[in-house]
Amino acid sequence: MEIHTEKKENTVTISLVGDFDFKARTQFRNTFVNISPESSFILNFAGVEHIDSSGLGLLLMLREHAGVTEANITIVNCNAVVRKALQLFEFDKLFKIR
Repeated sequence: MEIHTEKKENTVTISLVGDFDFKARTQFRNTFVNISPESSFILNFAGVEHIDSSGLGLLLMLREHAGVTEANITIVNCNAVVRKALQLFEFDKLFKIR
């Protein structure tokens, strides 16, 4: 998995390439652990080919870091398979998905 991070003012864009699964755990966590929870997060999934239950758990970890109910996290550019998985597990109720 490749992860690229860009910060502009109070918004952090995290672009992911590859499978979002257990192998991405440490690398993904390290991208946001030192970023203020008050930041807005945009997850660019244009390069994500697959997401499994571990990847879903990583999204919840980011949401917890960002303050659960106060979290401002948007997931963008999902392919049909990833979008279906997010909707199947009702992540569209926890995150903004565009």
